[in-house]
Amino acid sequence: MAIITEEKQSSIGLVGILIWLIIIALIGVGAYYIFFKSPALNGEAIAKPDNFKKAEAVSGIKLEPSKLDASLKDFFDYIPWKKPAENEGRQNPFQPI
Repeated sequence: MAIITEEKQSSIGLVGILIWLIIIALIGVGAYYIFFKSPALNGEAIAKPDNFKKAEAVSGIKLEPSKLDASLKDFFDYIPWKKPAENEGRQNPFQPI
């Protein structure tokens, strides 16, 4: 005796199709505004900070090492660097002992 079972076929219906269309439309609109739409950059749209003029003035300074003060040349590193030993380890680390 064979047992025959029938699965209930689910119908998506109009509401399900409408929800999927809305989701796809939202993803499409979001992708358009992120990747393709260029923002309108007017001078009034982006406010410059108050210190922007000072930063422009400082960025225009040209430093020449020959004209620096002699006291600036006396700086040195305070980090003690370990000098590597001459013979650390074997010549071939994969060679059997």
